[in-house]
Parts: sequence; structure tokens; C-alpha cells
Amino acid sequence: MAEPHAKTLSDMPAPVLDVVMKEVDLKTVQSVRKVCSNLRNHADSIQLDAKILKAYVYIQSSEKISLELKTADSLFEISYYKDGNDVLVDHDGQKRVENQDIANCAGQDLGSILKNQKSIVRAISLILPQIYAGEVVTDFLTKMSDALESRKSKLMLKYFSWTGHINEDQILSILEKLDPGTINKIDLTNSSGVQMTCNINRIVNTDQWKKAKVVETLGFIAETPMSNFYKFRNAHFRIENVNVDEILTVRQSALKNANFKEFHFSYENFIDESQFLDRFGKQHKIFKRKNKCWFYKFPMNDNALVVTWKENRIRFLRVEPKNFEKFLVPEDKLVVL
Repeated sequence: MAEPHAKTLSDMPAPVLDVVMKEVDLKTVQSVRKVCSNLRNHADSIQLDAKILKAYVYIQSSEKISLELKTADSLFEISYYKDGNDVLVDHDGQKRVENQDIANCAGQDLGSILKNQKSIVRAISLILPQIYAGEVVTDFLTKMSDALESRKSKLMLKYFSWTGHINEDQILSILEKLDPGTINKIDLTNSSGVQMTCNINRIVNTDQWKKAKVVETLGFIAETPMSNFYKFRNAHFRIENVNVDEILTVRQSALKNANFKEFHFSYENFIDESQFLDRFGKQHKIFKRKNKCWFYKFPMNDNALVVTWKENRIRFLRVEPKNFEKFLVPEDKLVVL
């Protein structure tokens, strides 16, 4: 009498697989996805909240992509290597995914997780040096964007970080899929090493940008009006042109904002610089300070607004009384506007 065929996970009917898959953790699901195409497709179809807190993506080259996924209890590090027409996935041992493109494989894996994520994600960081990775970046983002687009509601995320080429289409393909109501911080960094001017007008007009509280745009000159940065409690950026009226508006906005912390920018052209000192007010002469300084009192508390100007950089900073000595704030000479 022949021995009965041993049942494997792939032999289980779909309803049973649903029950099993919803009870296992993210690590197990990702391992199951590498067994065969049937299990991969089934794992992608179930509604599993992976409860990811942070996700980091690093496209190191056209032949290697790294994912780092953090939950409350675990850290999962997954590396993808191009191997001919296949992909080698390194995660608790190495598995081969046959006839699969590396960008599609990694993008589909992350997309399948984010597609069903119900809880809020603290941070997603994308490090995508397109100058080295070429089409891999585009293909990866397409898979990730498609997964986010298929969600019933926008992904809840607090912190969105982009490091790579400042391409509005690529950035918007992800940014616009995020819930504007949960976004707290947006970071955009040009990683090419070449200072360039980038038009970000479509980005600053999104609800996600308008509802964020903190923003940084580094490594490039933002080609957009200064007014698109006024409302942030914390901003750090480089802009092409600035004028005295805009700087006066920043001062006014900061003093009226109870949550204001810091507004730090550099500029390429100061259009009416010759009028600045006359219109902004007399600077304070502070020993040990080489830059020009102004000190104002916040109307709602005893904090000081410290304004410094050095070369082509201007910084507005809130300072609490306990730090007055550290920042050389003359407590008895704070200007009230």
C-alpha cells in the first residue's frame, strides 16, 4: 500500500491558508512568500497588518537593494541581489526567486506589506541614488506606488524622507499616496553632490506639504516662493531669491506661532539687501558674536526669538530663558514688536 502524500503548506485550501497566514508574524509571511508563486500570490492577497513602525529602503546599485523593516518587537533586514535572470533574497538564509527582476521583487515585497498596513507608520526613508541605479529606482517606485494606490485608504505616516534625485514625478508618486492628516515631517535631500536648482512647486501644493509641521530640503536650491515655508514650526532649506519683505514676514509669523522652533535658510540672491538693516531694525552688538544679531521677546511667553545673519544664511531660533546664557541672549534688551 502506497504511503499517503504528506500535506505541505502549498497543498492547503485557500480558507485554511487565510487562517494560518493571519496568525503568523511578518518574518514568517516573508519567508512563505519565497516558497513558490502560489504561496506568494496568496500571501499578497490576504489582509495582514504587519504593524511596521519604520521602513528603510536603500538601492545600493542596479544589482543590490536593501530593506530594513522595524516593528515593535523585531528588526528585519532583507537584501536582494541580482543573479542573472533571478533574484537572491537574503533573509534568515538565502532564497532564490526565479525569473524575477530585482526592483520588481523588492518593490512588490515592500508594497505587499504597506498595502495592508492599518496602523500608523512612524517613518519611511527612501535612499534612491538614481545616478547609480538608473531604471531600478523607477521600477521599484512603480511597484511601491501601485501597492499604495490599491489601498482602501491612504497610508498613515508621520515622517517621509527622500534621498536621491529631486524628481517631482517620482516623489509625488509616493507622497500623494500618504494621509495628509498624519504627516508631521518631510525631508527631501539631493544626493548627487552637485548643487542644483530644483522646481518643487507641485510638491509644495500638495495637501501633505501644507499639513506638515517640519520640512527640510537639503543639497539643492528650492525654486519656489519663500511663502511656501512660512507656516512651518521648523524649516531648513536653500532658496534662490529672497527679499526684505519676505524676511519681515518670517519674523512676524514666528512671533505669532506658539509652536515655532527654528527657521533656517540660505539664499543665492538677496534682491534688496541694501535695505535690510534699515528696514529690519538696529542689530545688537554682542561680544564674541561675529554675525549680525537681533533679539525679540515672544508676546505669549518669556522666550526669545534670536535672529542671526551671516554671509548668505539667516536663522530664526526660539530660545527658552534657561538657555539665554548659552545663546548670549541679553534678557534685559529683548525687543517687543
